[in-house]
Amino acid sequence: MNDFLSSYLISLEKTGGLFDIDGTLPALMLQFAIFVQILRILLFQPLQKILQQREDEIENNFKNGRISLDDVEELQKKIKKLLESIRRITSLRVERLQRRLQSLSFQSKVSLESQRVDFYEENLKNYNPISDVAYNLGVRTLQRLESYLKQRLI
Repeated sequence: MNDFLSSYLISLEKTGGLFDIDGTLPALMLQFAIFVQILRILLFQPLQKILQQREDEIENNFKNGRISLDDVEELQKKIKKLLESIRRITSLRVERLQRRLQSLSFQSKVSLESQRVDFYEENLKNYNPISDVAYNLGVRTLQRLESYLKQRLI
């Protein structure tokens, strides 16, 4: 009986293995297609969505960066214009202050000269009466000395 069972099992055994075309190959193909579809739905589509979002975000950042770079260049031009105008204004103010300083310096020199002249004239006015008094005193002293000497000698 053992021989019968073993011969029966051998007859049921499939031959050809992996490359044998029978009902298992189409079933494997169908299982593989279903597996691929399930993976596509569960794994690939979310991954593609995430990758697309990342790509869109990178593209937006790149565009924003380009816009920002343009804004920076525009701001640099504005800053350069502003600096040029500030330099012009400050140079004009410096020139105006230098002219004012020269004017004040000249005015102070003129004022000092006029004060010196006034001082000289005032001292001269004061000097004349003093010199007259000194002259008169000297003349009187000489006259007294002369009269004294005359009295003593005669």
